[in-house]
Amino acid sequence: MTTDTLVRANGLTVKYGASVALDSVDITLERGEILGVVGTNGAGKSTLVGVLSGAVRPDSGSMTLDGEAFAPESVEEARAGGVGYVPQRIKIEPWLTVADAIFRTSFRGTLPDEETLREADELLSEYGVTMNATDPIERLVPAELATVELLRLTCEETQVILLDEVSASFDDYEISLFHALAKRLAREGRAVMHVSHRLDEVQALSDRVAVMRDNRLHRILVPRTSERDEFVDEIFGERFGVRPRLENGDEAEELLTLHGVSRGDALRGVDLTIHAGEVLGVAGLRRSGISELAEVLAGDAQPTEGTMRLRGEEIRFESDENALALGVAYVPERDIDRDLNEEDSVTESLVGDISEDGASFITETKRLREVIETVQRFGIRTSSIHGEVGSLSGGDQQKVALARTLSRSAQVFVLNQPTRGIDERARQDVYALIDEVCALGSAVVLVTSDMSELVGRSHRIAIMRGGELIGVQRNEGLTEDTIMIQALGEDWFARESARAH
Repeated sequence: MTTDTLVRANGLTVKYGASVALDSVDITLERGEILGVVGTNGAGKSTLVGVLSGAVRPDSGSMTLDGEAFAPESVEEARAGGVGYVPQRIKIEPWLTVADAIFRTSFRGTLPDEETLREADELLSEYGVTMNATDPIERLVPAELATVELLRLTCEETQVILLDEVSASFDDYEISLFHALAKRLAREGRAVMHVSHRLDEVQALSDRVAVMRDNRLHRILVPRTSERDEFVDEIFGERFGVRPRLENGDEAEELLTLHGVSRGDALRGVDLTIHAGEVLGVAGLRRSGISELAEVLAGDAQPTEGTMRLRGEEIRFESDENALALGVAYVPERDIDRDLNEEDSVTESLVGDISEDGASFITETKRLREVIETVQRFGIRTSSIHGEVGSLSGGDQQKVALARTLSRSAQVFVLNQPTRGIDERARQDVYALIDEVCALGSAVVLVTSDMSELVGRSHRIAIMRGGELIGVQRNEGLTEDTIMIQALGEDWFARESARAH
């Protein structure tokens, strides 16, 4: 890694009215390095990235890029100067192909289709990406969309690459590919800034890690000389006790059973039983059927074959609202599917309209107290519980969605990537709520790409591969490695062995 400074920022400050979103931040980004950025939700991470990317204009402070003054007034102006940005919520027109998307902000996008496809194929091959230039964007998973965006910035010869929580829901395999690509970009002399809540990932990928606290740069840590506990201590000013792995008890009452459930080719012949009081983890790679299983369980999609029974009674969910009425609550993976109206207040998002149905003063007061307790418990950063939920950070919006769902009276909770984008303290609160609903006899289906979360918080683990449920195992002897080996399957190892030879 070279040591010449590519980006230098001094005294960056951003204010929204009386609220300070970024407070006198001094930071550097060196050519050829990967700088991790960590902190609680609302600590200023995304605002810092916004300033560097041109999406946010600072109220005061200055920046230089490769020694020259840098004050972009838009994302487009920053990109023209060599600074590229990949947000957590990647939005690409779904009708584009991979080739179209890679070159959509480049002059190459005006070239004939044959030349565009050829150049895209060469780029994909050069970086070892297993996608086709003609693949439609609408069929790509988040990790593939992030890869497309990285390649877009690469072909534009971007010198500074800003990544804001792009890997929040990647599985371990996807993270390994993402790391390989990010490290290659750094070796080429580019600078990469990577914002993430996944501390293990940040430690493994970064050369340095900037810790943001209270909208200021609190400290710079060097991963190879810093333990995970030190990161947690610097981020929160406290450490969290390690929750013991959940123990397998005797199998309780059968709550929800699936027999021969299929959904086209994405889900084939699934037999599954979910018991009262248990956390059933669901593991698998992208396109393994894990998301389709969650959607069928929660009524977000209907099976094409098979039957489902809730407490012995055959059911067919017509929608997720219908499923909720019957006792199944759902937190979907995608932000767009979370059913949060950005114009609603935090209070309305958590408990609904507190003044509806002629509620008494005592009832309204009780609901307001519930909101305040939830906001404090989850550390939701908001200037007012009456402020719009759309003004919250992505992580804080996820906390609102989780708190609202887990506070409902339901028999089964289906949680798809529930801790994506939220900080460690909020994770512990989510785990505590999961324990509480299970203690009351409800069941939780935990679909997560975080293997340590899966192993630590599940009683049993269902492993999906190729649209099929290949087995459900008690969690006592499972490890992250044994789960991934089963999720990848013998065919994958055979292909990798053949490629190596």
